Amino acid sequence: MRDTIYSILNDSYKKTKDGKLKKYSHKIKFTPVFFAFLHTFGRDLKWNPHIHILIAEIKLGDDNDCYPWKFFDYDALSFRFQKILLSLLYKDIGKSFTVEMNTLYKCYKKGFYVYAEPKKFKNIKSDIEYVTRYCGRVPISENRIVNYDGSNVTFSYIDHKDNKYNEITISAEKFIMILLRHLLPSQYKIIRYYGFYRKKHPLHNKMIPLIKPFLREFRKSSIRYRESILLHFNRDPYFCPHCNIMMKFVALLN
Repeated sequence: MRDTIYSILNDSYKKTKDGKLKKYSHKIKFTPVFFAFLHTFGRDLKWNPHIHILIAEIKLGDDNDCYPWKFFDYDALSFRFQKILLSLLYKDIGKSFTVEMNTLYKCYKKGFYVYAEPKKFKNIKSDIEYVTRYCGRVPISENRIVNYDGSNVTFSYIDHKDNKYNEITISAEKFIMILLRHLLPSQYKIIRYYGFYRKKHPLHNKMIPLIKPFLREFRKSSIRYRESILLHFNRDPYFCPHCNIMMKFVALLN
């Protein structure tokens, strides 16, 4: 998918009079900025590995200037992804992949499935909350577990195809097995950064962090402290027992 996004940004294709596609490349080579994260589950908890990609509406030219990315060719995305992916597989596997590659082209005449849409938010706060919540999403949240009778578990989900509410009842053992198959190996990186988000990019160290360096370690330690209190005393130290609201971090006094 990385090569697909770079291609969408820097190359365009137009049909010639004889019906062939001709490639046109921009004079300035642009670098996008985006990150991708892996999910292995669908809404019904079936094994459905897929990648989510969030792309910023900005691009970096090889002249080190930043430009707004105002147009993204969603229609070309499926075809470009299909072409690039199959070409990479052919390069890696060799001629033995020819039959399978031609079959995939015939079966998926509109390209491989890519669900893409622009996202608009009210403000930067709601934007960040959406991204962080989605990146750290678990296979199923507790509020989707409708019932547990000691033997069976009933959980709900909204079907992505028709937006209808559904419930599934399975044994507790099977439910646990379904969850376990979505546990990835230790240290497996489910989030990847590209463009000048990646650490090796020359501009990475010049980017302004959202959290000041002296606050990072404090926030990490506060998270560990909060979890420890919850575990041993069953009490959230950040929850005010008098006001019944969650307290907010205001300042760090040395």
